[in-house]
Amino acid sequence: MEVRTIHYPLWHTSVQISAFIPRQGVAEYMAMVIPEPGVGDFAVQLEHIRSTIEYLLTEEWQGDVLPLLKRYFISDAANQELLLKAMRPEKCLEAISVVQQPPLNGAKVCLWMWLRSGAGLPVCRHNGYSHYFTVGMSENEGDSEQQTHTLLVRYEKMLDSWGLKLADQCIRTWFFVRDVDVNYAGVVKGRKEEFVRLGLTEKTHYLASTGIQGQIADSRSLVLLDAYAVDGLQAEQIRFLHAPEYLNPTYEYGVTFERGTAVEYGDRKHIFISGTASIDNRGEVVYPGNIAGQTRRMLLNIEALLKEAGSSLADLAQMIVYLRDIADYPIVRDLMEQQFPDVPKVIVLAPVCRPGWLIETECIAIKAGGNPEFRKNHPLHRRAAHHRRRGQRRGRGGRGEHPKARARARGDPRHRRDDARGVPKIHRKGRRARAALPERAGRRAGRRKSAADLTRPAAKVRGVSRPFHRGRGPAHGGDTLKAVSARPFFAG
Repeated sequence: MEVRTIHYPLWHTSVQISAFIPRQGVAEYMAMVIPEPGVGDFAVQLEHIRSTIEYLLTEEWQGDVLPLLKRYFISDAANQELLLKAMRPEKCLEAISVVQQPPLNGAKVCLWMWLRSGAGLPVCRHNGYSHYFTVGMSENEGDSEQQTHTLLVRYEKMLDSWGLKLADQCIRTWFFVRDVDVNYAGVVKGRKEEFVRLGLTEKTHYLASTGIQGQIADSRSLVLLDAYAVDGLQAEQIRFLHAPEYLNPTYEYGVTFERGTAVEYGDRKHIFISGTASIDNRGEVVYPGNIAGQTRRMLLNIEALLKEAGSSLADLAQMIVYLRDIADYPIVRDLMEQQFPDVPKVIVLAPVCRPGWLIETECIAIKAGGNPEFRKNHPLHRRAAHHRRRGQRRGRGGRGEHPKARARARGDPRHRRDDARGVPKIHRKGRRARAALPERAGRRAGRRKSAADLTRPAAKVRGVSRPFHRGRGPAHGGDTLKAVSARPFFAG
């Protein structure tokens, strides 16, 4: 995993980027865009983030790298959520999640993005696999237990409409809970009951998950649900992580989630680490009241889970750190910067579900390798093609809509195909197809500086000097991602 921090003085932002770039196939990126604190109000900081993203996507990545998921961490949902929605671009196809979890660096908003080369929709196809991002699911009736029931039933029906099962295809969930000390018990009870109904027990498996404080503007909404599912996986591609030397099974203290989940593909492995705190293999809090000790023990637990998946801390692509007490921020910031200076990460104010836990972290790691036998799943590949053909015949959108038809309807050049194999123009030839991250603004492979370049802001780059490269398209033996779904859900 390659990581880098880029500073944009013109927009008062810093971008931490991690890149997984295989020799063939689709490249993946995680980016954390963080404005400087104290520079403008919420609208100004949001505009700075928007300008930074636009510059990266259009000027540096040349439209080849597009976001799948965006999550905005905001400081005051009641006053900021509507403004954020109003500033949302009209042609926004990625999944957008919004949650009140104030960034602790003093900014009013920051952004985490999951990006891939050649894809820009919440549902995409890659090598026979379909990826589904569902975000912003909320309910405003009933208590937290009832709302949890309602949201999981609604999500189950949504997956069923796509031919998926929650127990089989859902990989990861996030439960954001208003006033977690009061309402989390209802979430735990509601989730457990729904999982039992679906056949998810301690004898089968649960899902990687985070249950943390977070909220949206609607004060009646006590639970907010985000989820990620993958279609096309075989059972042997999914491994649930336990690290029993360091952590106890979650069901021992009444909760129902996996410590982590590893998903193996043909050329890479995704490792999703659930919200992890300072806990031992007896379920007890380690270093109570000591934020430095809890941070170190938490990282040991994460390292043990990654090791069980055949990975390490060097493969981390992103981290989200949750703190209960704002006064602990300087200590945690320094510890994280010492060990992970350029890994995309954000530290937010969000109390953990157990009062004794002062800190919790979730993360995603991406490791090269995988199993060649998982490079193609022929039955599912044929099934997906059938759905696309059926949707094209019926002339409707959604899962069955053909990606080329949607691209033509939008007139979006980024999705234009120039041959029968569906090779994007940007992948065909030229040195530009290899440049993925800037060495510095205005310098890209195969492109001469113009007068317009002289007016663009210079990016101060620190970290590794070796340039990042994109993944190769089918013309070079790789893959492209193809969208098969329509608009995402939006928080609220």
